[in-house]
Amino acid sequence: MVARGLSPDDVTSRTFKALEENRTYVITRPEYKDDIIVRHRQIENAITGAPETDVDLLASSSR
Repeated sequence: MVARGLSPDDVTSRTFKALEENRTYVITRPEYKDDIIVRHRQIENAITGAPETDVDLLASSSR
């Protein structure tokens, strides 16, 4: 995975750019975008009291 990932310089560059923009997260692996979206929806559902929808979200996940 490391060999296919971003170089340390690229990660550093993205990290400092995110800090300058006051962003909370630095996404260094865009191929995980769908998984991140699913997880975010799970967290939102837990906050609103609808955790039963986790089953549907997990089923729709790319994993």
